[in-house]
Amino acid sequence: TVGEWSAELTCSARCGQDPKFRTREVLCTQVPGNVTVEDQRCSGSKPESSILACAATQACPEFNWTVGEWSAELTCSARCGQDPKFRTREVLCTQVPGNVTVEDQRCSGSKPESSIL
Repeated sequence: TVGEWSAELTCSARCGQDPKFRTREVLCTQVPGNVTVEDQRCSGSKPESSILACAATQACPEFNWTVGEWSAELTCSARCGQDPKFRTREVLCTQVPGNVTVEDQRCSGSKPESSIL
């Protein structure tokens, strides 16, 4: 006896997503009498009792350092002394796919330099 599929239920989150699954009762029943018996007494393959009800699971996002171009040489303030020159660039942790800026802690490895003398 195969029951009706349940409404969607939330299962554990994977990679920040919230996949859904459905369940149903699958019992081996004796005919006549409609009495539940051990699964081994039924012939054929037992039908699935749960399925994912969402689209195919997406791959987990990756997080990478995105590094901009170095600026033209800039002059330091007087506190540096001797008028040294330095360059700057933007360094961001971004999520792939999507190219969304996220917290630096999500990127692995050392953060590339954002300024040099």
